[in-house]
Amino acid sequence: MPDAGIKTAKMYAVNNAEYYRILEYDRKGNPIKEYLKLLKKTYQHVFINDTLRYTITENLDRGNYPEGEPDADYIDTLFVKKFEKDAGRYLYVQLENKFGLQIEFTITNCRKEVLVVHLKGKKMHDIESIKEDGNVIKTIGVYNEPEKTIEIVNYTDYKFDSQGHWVERTLRFDDGGMTIQKRELEYY
Repeated sequence: MPDAGIKTAKMYAVNNAEYYRILEYDRKGNPIKEYLKLLKKTYQHVFINDTLRYTITENLDRGNYPEGEPDADYIDTLFVKKFEKDAGRYLYVQLENKFGLQIEFTITNCRKEVLVVHLKGKKMHDIESIKEDGNVIKTIGVYNEPEKTIEIVNYTDYKFDSQGHWVERTLRFDDGGMTIQKRELEYY
């Protein structure tokens, strides 16, 4: 596992550090909790016998709830419907919820990861990540809502800590934009 030994990882863009993502890992490197500041969401990934079984998603933006609707409507569970594992690593995971959301995650040859999201049978988006030496070098995102758009991001200029984990990288967007992303790591 590439993140084995990491307890928490806080990731943010240098030009917008107030919107960050925090990941918590168990001792085996499994991501067990994720918090996204910008979206005001948490994800709790539940592993049983070292296998992901379900993910609980909670929308923390209480101000956006429709009037009169209970908070429980904004807590959702995605159950693992299918998976393939090889040597402790997932090659394929399919999660679904009761509202028709389906998420598929596929790893091919440790060099390519693909995330595909469907809602009620309609493909909403897919993101392909190309990796080299365990680090993302390019993502290609195809988003179908509200209109079809394609976003390509190249990841360069990696900097690593003494444990060999990345702590800084540059993201270069296909529209000419650029940002530096940092990651603060806490180890077990």
